[in-house]
Amino acid sequence: MLRKDEEFAFVLENEKKFSITMLTNYIFASRSGYYKWKNEHEYRLKHLQDEELYDLISKVFEQSKGTYGKWRIKAALYREAFQVRTAIFRFSSNL
Repeated sequence: MLRKDEEFAFVLENEKKFSITMLTNYIFASRSGYYKWKNEHEYRLKHLQDEELYDLISKVFEQSKGTYGKWRIKAALYREAFQVRTAIFRFSSNL
């Protein structure tokens, strides 16, 4: 028997091919339960990405011995082929 996470991941993978109602009926789950899981899942993924980016920003800041501001940090990350959203730089104020 699959866990709910695995069942909902199945629905997520196939939601473009089939209706969500059909898929949730197939796994004996509610649509609202699926959407709740999906929102939490997306939040967890974004949170992990933010943590990774925070670590990269901290690394660049430490390498600059605290002299880089957000624009120089952003430029350094772009040089390393990272596309960074400006909104993420809310982290730089915590450095």
